Amino acid sequence: MENCNPVSTPAECGLKLSKDDKGEKVNSTEFRSLVRSLIYLTCTRLDILYADGLVSRYMVAPTMSHWNAAKRILRYIKGDVDDRKSTTGFVFFVGDTTFTWSSKKQPIVTLSTCEADKHIDTRYHFLRECVEQKEVMLKYVKTEDQIADILMKPLMQDVFVKMRTPLGVMKN
Repeated sequence: MENCNPVSTPAECGLKLSKDDKGEKVNSTEFRSLVRSLIYLTCTRLDILYADGLVSRYMVAPTMSHWNAAKRILRYIKGDVDDRKSTTGFVFFVGDTTFTWSSKKQPIVTLSTCEADKHIDTRYHFLRECVEQKEVMLKYVKTEDQIADILMKPLMQDVFVKMRTPLGVMKN
């Protein structure tokens, strides 16, 4: 991949991968090795977290489309010559600083709105108490400024580039 053409985002916008992909199978040992390396890299490259999580779902029986998605992450890294500062970092901020983050695939499908409402209700009351005790301050964030989107879905290039700076991955 040393001579690859760089790309501006780690995941193609609108990409749909599937475990039932009937495409050409690839060497699963090589695929797992690549994905493990990419996952290790997320310690300092929060901007590739979503794409890594996506390809890591297919380590058992990878196909050429999964391989190409993993290689795209390498092409993105190749094109990025900026600072690679470590970032700890849901995206929660203290002031303008990211202090913790998380991105994970949900373990179960919610079968009823009642199940979801019980979880929301519990979190709502917990957060309300924290606000009342002045332990946290909640701040409204417009949809287009949702920095956590970089952790959960592929974004258009301009949105992706905009979201890296607040995370501390890139300098202004």
